[in-house]
Amino acid sequence: MAGRRRVRLAAAVVVFIVIVIIYTRQGQGEHYGGHLTDTLVGGGSVLREKPEVQQPAALPKSSVPVDARPTALAGDAGAQSTTAQDRVTSDEESRPEATSSSTPTSSFAAAPESTSAPVHQLPPITHDDELPYEYGEGRVEVSKISQSSAVHWTSFPENFPVSSTIQLPTGTPASIPSVQYTGTEHDFGHADEDRLAAVKAAAQHAWQGYREVAFGADEVKPISGGINNPFNGWGATLVDSLDTLWIMGLTSAFDEAVEAVADIDFTTSPRSDIPLFEVTIRYLGGLIAAYDLSGQQSQHRVLLDKAVELGEILYAAFDTPNRMPMTYYRWKPAFASQPHRAGSRVVMAELGSLSMEFTRLAMLTGEPKYYDAIARITDELEQFQNNTRLPGMWPTSLDASGCAKPAQMAGSPVGSGAGLRDSTYEYLPKEYLLLGGLVDQYRTMYEDSMEAVKEELLFKPMTIDERDVLISGELKISINYTDGELIKMFQSNGEHLTCFAGGMFALGGVIFDRPEDVEIGRKLTDGCIWAYNSTTTGIMPEGFTAAMCPGRWDEPCEWNQTEYWHLLDPYEATRTRMPTQSARAAAGRLSSPMYTPKAPLSHAEYVEKKIEDERLPPGMTKIGGRKYILRPEAIESVFYLYRITGDPYFRDMGWKMFTSIDQHTRALYGASAIDDVTKAAPEQIDSMESFWTAETLKYFYLLFDEPNRWSLDEWVLNTEAHFFRRPS
Repeated sequence: MAGRRRVRLAAAVVVFIVIVIIYTRQGQGEHYGGHLTDTLVGGGSVLREKPEVQQPAALPKSSVPVDARPTALAGDAGAQSTTAQDRVTSDEESRPEATSSSTPTSSFAAAPESTSAPVHQLPPITHDDELPYEYGEGRVEVSKISQSSAVHWTSFPENFPVSSTIQLPTGTPASIPSVQYTGTEHDFGHADEDRLAAVKAAAQHAWQGYREVAFGADEVKPISGGINNPFNGWGATLVDSLDTLWIMGLTSAFDEAVEAVADIDFTTSPRSDIPLFEVTIRYLGGLIAAYDLSGQQSQHRVLLDKAVELGEILYAAFDTPNRMPMTYYRWKPAFASQPHRAGSRVVMAELGSLSMEFTRLAMLTGEPKYYDAIARITDELEQFQNNTRLPGMWPTSLDASGCAKPAQMAGSPVGSGAGLRDSTYEYLPKEYLLLGGLVDQYRTMYEDSMEAVKEELLFKPMTIDERDVLISGELKISINYTDGELIKMFQSNGEHLTCFAGGMFALGGVIFDRPEDVEIGRKLTDGCIWAYNSTTTGIMPEGFTAAMCPGRWDEPCEWNQTEYWHLLDPYEATRTRMPTQSARAAAGRLSSPMYTPKAPLSHAEYVEKKIEDERLPPGMTKIGGRKYILRPEAIESVFYLYRITGDPYFRDMGWKMFTSIDQHTRALYGASAIDDVTKAAPEQIDSMESFWTAETLKYFYLLFDEPNRWSLDEWVLNTEAHFFRRPS
């Protein structure tokens, strides 16, 4: 009897599991799941995270306009944006076919004809589509187009149309202080021709390698001559580098690349999803920047046409109940036509770093729906900004679904952190500039966030030459659910990704009349220069931990060898304690007369060995990321500080950085990443991300070019180094 009962029980369990699996698969549709992993990937100041929680289930179709629904982040389910309503000037009736007013209000070019495609019968779901547990990733290598590549994205009536559209601001632009240096203390205004030529030669070498063996692919493998297609296979390097070619006067290469742009089909891809952030900054930003820079000429109209084609596809990712976008948009019609929500765990930068590209597209086309899309995000971030665990800043990930429980309103999810590696903050002052200072919201949000940074995140590293430099660290905040107390854990970590902060502080300090912030920007930039100069290669590591000065970041600090050694050997007392006779007896060793425990290393021996083995520069206690992957953030800030202060020191430091990078990364078909910046001869990695030509080399070039040729007062740069013309 007992045996039969066990058999019946086992059978019942199996049936139950099968039912649960079937139900789960039916309910999940295209939603993502997976574990949380920190991965450093390219394209800007963001720490990539794979979603920890599955996205909410697909929703039933609805014709209720989105403005009648709650729009909230991080579980603020009952809140509704009043700021958005205050700025609405168009009162369209909700209709399935449209999401915004088609009446141009901008003084820029007239809107192109609608690119909306007719509704077609849905193709069948293929094996490639059935990925219920797939999670979004920034880089997904795809080597060939799969069987389902014949499927093309097409437009459908929206499931959650907006009832009214937030319009671009109109009026006379605000008076904004001059950004570029106009003083007389420094000899400013001339090109450094020799250095300029060296940078241009490096760019030509990299472009020629890409053109020769990978033209039209996303990336060239600089050592082997192979190709990578991690960003939908639409030619990321080609599109992302267009403005660099124009700035450097490589007009024949630019014209050839523009011709190739015409052949890109954004409606299909070997990837099943579109990473919204990466595609926006590399492709949409690249197309718009090139169109602007080349003078919006008719022969380059294809750049704007393709930007609109891509913009329509990306805009479809915002068709959710609260208009927060699906940051990994499953574009195939069988899924895209169905109602969905935004993710329940979205990387902050992927949500908050879309504003400039979409705003500029709205300006160029006269189509306000693109601005409406990002203005709604801004409004939600503004409401949430001072209700986080660190008021003024946002956690590194958010629940954008609008489904979280009200109990989560008090703060960010457990385990979240706040660090200044997020390009959302950088977009705030630049969006303010792009809109001519007509939306003060971006100024107030920026100032609130920077006050929090100064209070909680900045620290002064202890350097052997006692340099007055700063680094932006990392703050992790958890909550004690017993008493509600917040527990803050500060880590004196530095990251190459965070090096954009120096330029951001200096720019914001000028345009918002915050002189202290300009000086902070200088010291943050110098902190990254210190990190470059500290290593064997002369290149900053991806990530490291520094010895932190005991006082505040604005107080003097002296080098303390004893304290530094203590940080390298914090457990000296227990580490050097010899086992007692009783301890040896308990371990069974006392009976052996031959046993003599090995004496531990002395404090000095241990520290010296640790420094030698780990190749630690003075002042660094740990190097967590030893690679250099051709990142632009440090030279970006060096460029900004030179243009803002006029100090030739930044040109000299930039040249030192360039020669070190060029020496160790030069490869047959371009430049390669390297495995360890602390080695005398680091190994090259067969990878050259598009930002090498699109950003890093561009900033080096602009640093040495004649300042007035590309003045900061005539152009505004976004985080990916694309130029945008300021409203006139």
